[in-house]
Amino acid sequence: MKKTRKSGISVLRRAAAVLAIAAVAVMMVPFGLRGSDSHADDNTMYTMNYDVTVDVSKNNSYDYHEHLDMYYVTEHHGIYRYLPMQGQRISNISVPGYNYETYTQNGYEVIKIGSGSYTLTGENPYDIFYNIAMYEDENNEKDMLLLNLIPTDWETSIGSSTCIINLPKEADLSKAKVYSGSYGTASNEDNAVLETSDDGKTITITAKDIPAHHGVTLQLELPQGYWEGAPQFGKVSIMHMMLFLLGPLGAVLMWYIFGRDKHMVKTLEFYPPEDLTPGEIGYLVDGRADRQDVISTIVWLADKGYIEIEELDRKEFKFVAVREPGAEVPHYIRLIYEGIFPGTGKVRTTRQIGSSSTFGRKYTKAREQLAGMFKGSNAITRPDSVMARWMCTVAAIVPSAAFITWGSVNGDEMGAFGLIWAALHLLISIRLMCSVYDNIRSSSKIMTVVKSIG
Repeated sequence: MKKTRKSGISVLRRAAAVLAIAAVAVMMVPFGLRGSDSHADDNTMYTMNYDVTVDVSKNNSYDYHEHLDMYYVTEHHGIYRYLPMQGQRISNISVPGYNYETYTQNGYEVIKIGSGSYTLTGENPYDIFYNIAMYEDENNEKDMLLLNLIPTDWETSIGSSTCIINLPKEADLSKAKVYSGSYGTASNEDNAVLETSDDGKTITITAKDIPAHHGVTLQLELPQGYWEGAPQFGKVSIMHMMLFLLGPLGAVLMWYIFGRDKHMVKTLEFYPPEDLTPGEIGYLVDGRADRQDVISTIVWLADKGYIEIEELDRKEFKFVAVREPGAEVPHYIRLIYEGIFPGTGKVRTTRQIGSSSTFGRKYTKAREQLAGMFKGSNAITRPDSVMARWMCTVAAIVPSAAFITWGSVNGDEMGAFGLIWAALHLLISIRLMCSVYDNIRSSSKIMTVVKSIG
């Protein structure tokens, strides 16, 4: 195997040349055309050997080992292997000794083997491993084994191929049939040779000089019940059903224990409680110390006679210090006052305040102080209520996880996709429910609907 690594300079020099063909090159199998979309042979490489070993399990799953001996006439980055996903589940993919990645595309599990950082020439061996699990069929009269051993979308001719299939238990191998040729062929065009073992467990198929876009398929009729424990397409197991219900039931239970509020009679009030400032009222409304809560304090300072506000024009105001607030007001209010009047000056305009960094610092500290007033013994939410809320969120994720695993295990991808969306809606609903029903702990505060502030 000859591997050539490109320098950054050479890549840049080639960039202009390859840009024009990049849209086509991205779909190329040895970083060459995708076989199922084009029937042109790739003469820039050759498959010397394409050997396949399949170990069959009694649950209708198959462990594949593909050994390919590739010969690159010109430089190549690597190859693609396309595995159809319809009617089967693919897992445990590995390609030892090479960089590779997997993704799904147009109903195929794609294995991209190689790297754009180096090129290959000459002989290069590949060992590709993967598992395929077939879903249980609806035929109640017989079981079938149908294996695509050499794909019909392979783009190069193949010098020789040996395929060995090891069965889990004895079968009547006289019913085995081999098909070879282009896609849809129901005959043995390439004269593949089928041999069976005396113990009825091993099938060997050999072929030589297989043209590009020709494949090899094995079919074997088996007695009903040969497969045991094959996964059923779209079946919902008892475990998944329990997981679907566990999340919502757990969330409702936690709400019942931790989240219910005692019934309160809401009275219509026109004036705020006398011992609460606008900032405190704003925090009680939404549980946050936001900009409106802090800025409303400036109006409160004027209302209480600590400052005077004079409008100079539509965008400019003048603030006059009357008296400095003392310890009788919350600390966050004193910070706002100090932000407006940082020194000995008694008159400030909005332009002066906006150009000073002092107000910004005091404003930030004031928000922190306001939020800090509602912690510890003054907290408006109990710790167990907050914990229950997040536990509700986790519980709501359980159905989503169950839907995802159900689709991947049982193959009902479209159904699972819809159910995942349903689970996400369930997650949002339960999260909102937990937020609304947080147990409010404010026995020392008057809970009221404030219609206006006098």
